[in-house]
Amino acid sequence: MNVRNELWDRLVAARVVSGAMPEGNVTASPWYVTTMSAVAAWIASIFLVLFFGLALKGVVEKPAGAITAGGSTPCTTSSSPPSAWPPGA
Repeated sequence: MNVRNELWDRLVAARVVSGAMPEGNVTASPWYVTTMSAVAAWIASIFLVLFFGLALKGVVEKPAGAITAGGSTPCTTSSSPPSAWPPGA
């Protein structure tokens, strides 16, 4: 008895499924197809990040646009560090 049949029997016993196990041949893709897809996804994500970075460059340069786009803006314009820095000193 293989693992699929044992799993199906456990599911039937737990009343999760009913009837006979459906026939189907589950085949995995070869490793090189999976690797090629992963590399293509990384390349696509880099292009996507670059596209949005260039598209929103003008928006995030302004403080109101940075807040709208999810960026952060400086809370103060003072160049001096806080008086209690570093903590515990």
